Amino acid sequence: MKISSAGEQDVLEKQIKVPDSWMRGFLQVQSSTMLPMDSFKLTAIDLYNILRHLRLNGDQKGRRRGLRVELVPGERPRVVLEPWETVIETTAEIYQGRQAKVTRVWGRRRLMLLRRMLPFVEEVDVHLLGSGLPSFWILRAGPMTFTLGLTGFTAANWSQAVNFDLLMPRKSQGGDGLRKIVKHLGEQWSNDRDGLTKATKLKGAELIESLQLGCQHGQIMYDLPSDRFRLRPLTNTPLDIERFEFRNARERLAHDLVHRKDAVSIVTENRIHGTGLELTGKTVVAEDKREYRPQLLLSDEGFVSRAECTCNTFRQQGLKGGPCTCLIALRLTHAMREKRRRESGRALKTVTVETRTYSKRENDLEQVVQISLNRKRLKVRWGTAGESMRVQQLQFDSLEAARSEYVERVGKLEEGGYLDAST
Repeated sequence: MKISSAGEQDVLEKQIKVPDSWMRGFLQVQSSTMLPMDSFKLTAIDLYNILRHLRLNGDQKGRRRGLRVELVPGERPRVVLEPWETVIETTAEIYQGRQAKVTRVWGRRRLMLLRRMLPFVEEVDVHLLGSGLPSFWILRAGPMTFTLGLTGFTAANWSQAVNFDLLMPRKSQGGDGLRKIVKHLGEQWSNDRDGLTKATKLKGAELIESLQLGCQHGQIMYDLPSDRFRLRPLTNTPLDIERFEFRNARERLAHDLVHRKDAVSIVTENRIHGTGLELTGKTVVAEDKREYRPQLLLSDEGFVSRAECTCNTFRQQGLKGGPCTCLIALRLTHAMREKRRRESGRALKTVTVETRTYSKRENDLEQVVQISLNRKRLKVRWGTAGESMRVQQLQFDSLEAARSEYVERVGKLEEGGYLDAST
């Protein structure tokens, strides 16, 4: 504020230019709070135990640095700190979900931002989108709440970021539903889902889609702790959403290729124990009249540890200028296939290539079983986490016989109390 010689007060408006990549990331993370999540509670002492161990122990180069959450219906959540395999037995409420699962979270060092609030915290709500995806930590201290949202990836980890993009809507226009919601919130400022349904007559999927678009377009804010929506335009003028639809031109071209018939396909998928998943693809670009062979090696954390392609862009620049269109298209194809499998609950009787990892905790030890089906071949690895694994390889005369054995082994593991830890 500035006071003139006449005693009048002038307001100086400071403008800050935010890069499109920052704005895009902020809008996506805000919109992701409305996606289906696994939720559980921690006590203040649980969070203290996690932060204390991280403060007293430095990360070890070349070893896993995740925070693994084991959720079993009817039991209290367990938090495992990698690579020490330190188990934090939580003392809060029993997990109320329907399905047992293991979720890995990265960016755990940023949880240190919460340590100053610990003396005042009464309980902690944790919401997880999935392994490697954003997580939200809500600290409740009486009438005050503090929400910390963490992404499981950085700008360098473009592979996991591409996977996250598939969860977000890509509409540049909000439609009549969003306009009704904005008009109502302009009059009442905040409301919950039930109130918005009564005021706008929007229901179910139509309401959720409009609210999510409003968050992603920077018009609406979703307050996760109170489960209410508020009108909060980020800018005085509407955002040009098409600018934030893709990170760059290569990603736009990759999405175009993926949606063309038979333009992008996965030729081989090889699970390498202790290293990651090796993908070899085929990309047919009609404009170039050429066929390219992209190859990716994805670590268990979702990072790309090796990438190659036969296209001119990769041969000239490598990864210095970012991944080429073919590599992005291959990663998108794999992510879309995994997404369809999870959403449709595809029966095991239809799979030809798939790898699943299961784990079961016995006191302080974690028993791990990994089963890989590759058409007529079946590979099984088992043993204690962190130690050398035993391996069994089976060759069958037909795909049906290999698949039948795969289905039978998966069923026995799930009946035996093993958790699906596939990432």
